[in-house]
Amino acid sequence: MYLAFYGLKKEPFHTTPDPNFLYLSPSHKEAMGAIIYGIERRKGFVAIYGEVGVGKTTIIRAYLEKTSDRKQKTVYILNPVLSFHGLLTDIFRSLDLTPSHDDSAEMVNQLQEALIQEFRSDSTVVLVIDEAQNMPVKTLEQLRLLSNLETSTDKLLQIVLIGQPELTTLLNH
Repeated sequence: MYLAFYGLKKEPFHTTPDPNFLYLSPSHKEAMGAIIYGIERRKGFVAIYGEVGVGKTTIIRAYLEKTSDRKQKTVYILNPVLSFHGLLTDIFRSLDLTPSHDDSAEMVNQLQEALIQEFRSDSTVVLVIDEAQNMPVKTLEQLRLLSNLETSTDKLLQIVLIGQPELTTLLNH
């Protein structure tokens, strides 16, 4: 009813993040700039944090939507309450890779080979972990192993951590 009254074509207030309704305030522009810089310059790690409902997820979704025509593969983890092995399994599934071993160290080696192939074909692989403040400390520590996958000049995996302010405590642990 209010759509017609206000001349709207879509409902502007959803409970799910919709990048079509993103307003880039100065802090949103700063977050978007950090994401763009971190991913496109292959810096390896980007962390975006803020209170519930400020638009963190909407910002990353807007970036991914904006860059969907690029040679980029995205692994989006929504529930990071995983062991490192579980995280690797989700990454493999998202990249359509079949692990040749069930051992995490062997999976990391296999992932590195796949990331090198993507890099050689000028494709960027992005791992987005939403609600990252819920990730177990041990898994986060092991995630750093993946940030060590690199060439002599570039990180092979771009990791974006999205979370609430508690994420900073977790990262400083």
